[in-house]
Amino acid sequence: MNGYMQIIQLIPAGEWFALYANFDCTDYVWVPLVCWALIEKDDRQYITGMVVDDGGSEIRPAGNWVDYHIGYFTEMPDADTIKDELRMMRELHEELAEELAAEKGDS
Repeated sequence: MNGYMQIIQLIPAGEWFALYANFDCTDYVWVPLVCWALIEKDDRQYITGMVVDDGGSEIRPAGNWVDYHIGYFTEMPDADTIKDELRMMRELHEELAEELAAEKGDS
């Protein structure tokens, strides 16, 4: 498939939502899914939720937004769960940034 994503099938998402953290993982946004999609890319298939982009002109896979995709839910998680997810994502982001800085320092 040469790196291109092909949508094989779409099905309604019902009451599902995608939950995202902002870039610094201090806040979140709750976005309704438009549908579920069976995607093929690089000879592999996977299922992903599809959301409307910020401009409202197209749909795209939920994980392709600039913000961090936390997961899919049918009900809003409680505040403690969201705080834990945001904390874990912040820690991961910091670890990755440190690793990248160390790699740059080695080159």
